[in-house]
Amino acid sequence: MEDKEYQDIFRQSPISIEYYDSFGSLKDANQSCIDLFGIQSIDSIKGFNLFTNLHLSEQANIDIRAGKAVRYETMYDFDLIKRLKTYETSKEGVSFLECYINPTVNDEKEVTGYIVHIIDLTERHLIADSLFRSEEQYRLLLDLAPDAFFQGDAHGNFITVNKSAIELTGYNREEFRKLNVKDLFTDESLSEKPLRYNLLDDGEVIKTEREVCQKSGTRLMVEMNSKKMPDNTYQSFFRDITARKLSENALQKSEEKFSKIVNSSINGMYFYQLNANEQLIFIGANPAADKIIGISHELLIGKTIEEVFPELANTDVPELYKNIARGEADPQTFDIEYNDTVVSGFYQVQVFQTENNSITVHFTDISERKKTELLLEQQSNELQRINATKDKFLSIIAHDLKNPFNAIIGFSDLMIQNFSELDDETLLQGLNTIETASKHAYKLLENLLVWSQNQTGRSPFNPEILNLNTQVAESFKMIESSAEIKGISVSNSIKKATTIFADKNMLDSILRNLILNAIKFSYQGGKVKISALEKENEIQVSVKDSGVGISPENQNAIFKIDKHTITLGTNNEQGTGLGLILCKDFVTRHNGTIWVESTLGSGSTFTFSLPLK
Repeated sequence: MEDKEYQDIFRQSPISIEYYDSFGSLKDANQSCIDLFGIQSIDSIKGFNLFTNLHLSEQANIDIRAGKAVRYETMYDFDLIKRLKTYETSKEGVSFLECYINPTVNDEKEVTGYIVHIIDLTERHLIADSLFRSEEQYRLLLDLAPDAFFQGDAHGNFITVNKSAIELTGYNREEFRKLNVKDLFTDESLSEKPLRYNLLDDGEVIKTEREVCQKSGTRLMVEMNSKKMPDNTYQSFFRDITARKLSENALQKSEEKFSKIVNSSINGMYFYQLNANEQLIFIGANPAADKIIGISHELLIGKTIEEVFPELANTDVPELYKNIARGEADPQTFDIEYNDTVVSGFYQVQVFQTENNSITVHFTDISERKKTELLLEQQSNELQRINATKDKFLSIIAHDLKNPFNAIIGFSDLMIQNFSELDDETLLQGLNTIETASKHAYKLLENLLVWSQNQTGRSPFNPEILNLNTQVAESFKMIESSAEIKGISVSNSIKKATTIFADKNMLDSILRNLILNAIKFSYQGGKVKISALEKENEIQVSVKDSGVGISPENQNAIFKIDKHTITLGTNNEQGTGLGLILCKDFVTRHNGTIWVESTLGSGSTFTFSLPLK
């Protein structure tokens, strides 16, 4: 039978049924229970506690906590427990209740809750009182009794039955006189001998559960209370408990199914309950939670969420959980990174209300997934950078290398085809153009080769202690003619004793490119100054010019291959566009940094820093 059918039976049962959790706190009740107590809804008595409010005997409390079923009958003043209904037929609002408390247990024999069936015995007690007053009233009350009743002899023959017994079984009074108790109750253990001795050997009430076969053939489960009378007959009251049994089975199966799902889940589950002080208290967890977190949940029972996870104390998480427990917020799903002295990692968390003021926190360790996502993101960024570098590299080869060869080929063809008609001056001009274009192409190829070798790690790196002043002088000497052509003075203010720990070839390339750029973008007759500043762990080398300066947008692009830019010098000097990119790569190879400070129209200062060791 499906759970929904069990739930329907529970809700529609004429028997008043309550369900308490393992702590004895009332969690649910059916409509019959609501009607019995005369209340508006179950919310009116939520929080009613089985152990403290029902006034059970000490032994009854011990028995039900140990997982034993208990029957408990008592007089009850509804006003004392804030309940609203009283019975007109009872004295001073006192009613008689009979409670059947059946603990539910899991596979480990642990009590998981309590099912309580409540029977209003007020009318039955009134009937019993009336039996002593008159036989006529006795018979009348028997027929008015909601429970089925019969009186029989020691051999199981029926003497008297009431109207409820007739309605329950479908047999009339004449048919009952021809029946024996063995014909009505299908339990094979109910033979004449056990019946006789069980009932007649003592005067206590014998309570049993039996299966009754109706006249139609339908079988019902009944609860029967029988007692020996002074005239050696016995009387029995019995009621249909089929719905109760089905609801008990439904709740038990539902509890077992829930327990199996929780305990077999590979995802962690923590359970919290909001107490009267608005504190979210840890009440349990499944085995997967202990494995994921690495802490036995038994050590956490009774602690607040802030005590269980101290790093959450100053976040919005505890308040969010409380709002969900109160039903003031919808279920939430989110990823969270948590780190304390014991627990560390990324978790995907789902929080939802399971009962009023209770939540389940369902979580999965996604640390490995996060690491994979981060790695994929890094790899994606690296691939984008590599693709951009590749595209720009091809662009340089296709465009920048093509231009000088166009000049070489064009002037060569022109001079060959018109050689006899060209004068010496024109021929010299053409040869100069070819020479300039060839040198530019060679420089571009040289820079591309050096850059590609550095990118692939094939460029040798041999740092050593060098005299910085000497290295600057040697680098400038190779490009001195460029400064003389423009009348630019270059000053080296670095102290002669200054040393630096660097790869000689890479340092020469950095210095030549920076000094050549300063000359290239300086005006005729300008000045270039080279200086150095020693700090605690590094040395900073600066090349300053008084030239055209660099716009802010170009300052962010000049060191990036994928932002390749080429700007003509003040005398229309051409560059390869790779000089500063090589400088950045070589400086980075030394674990240093390079940057520029520039104002458009006021010159630029390029500075690079290298560690002292």
